[in-house]
Amino acid sequence: MNCHYVQSLISAFIDRELDADEKRELRRHLISCSECNVEYQDIQKIKTCLENLIPESYDFDPMIALRSRLVSEANEFIPTSLHLLWWGRLGLVAAGLLLFFLSTAALFPSEPNSARIAQRRHSSSLVSPVSYDQNISIDHSVNIYQASSILP
Repeated sequence: MNCHYVQSLISAFIDRELDADEKRELRRHLISCSECNVEYQDIQKIKTCLENLIPESYDFDPMIALRSRLVSEANEFIPTSLHLLWWGRLGLVAAGLLLFFLSTAALFPSEPNSARIAQRRHSSSLVSPVSYDQNISIDHSVNIYQASSILP
């Protein structure tokens, strides 16, 4: 075995990854070659130091940090958009109801107008049907019931 090949196998030897024949030849070379033996001792010391290190504990969990960041950003974004959304919806409903009531009031007259038409009918009972038909105009709104009571 040459030194270059032995130095490439030292790490595997320390980690016990070599088969019995390679271990035997590597040991023979380490005994005979002081340079490779120094390299082996250095790597062995490094491995021992790394194994004796106590891992430092830390309280940082990236998933928890990500979740808390997402929740905080969602809380900043959602309330303003939800308030705007609900106020917009409420405004649309109010506008729809206002339009409904205004159109209902314009299309269907209230009871006092129908009472006035009935009074006109009773007061003008002496008028002929032809003249009575002339009193009906498109300016006054009349529902079907009122129209059927007016027409002969």
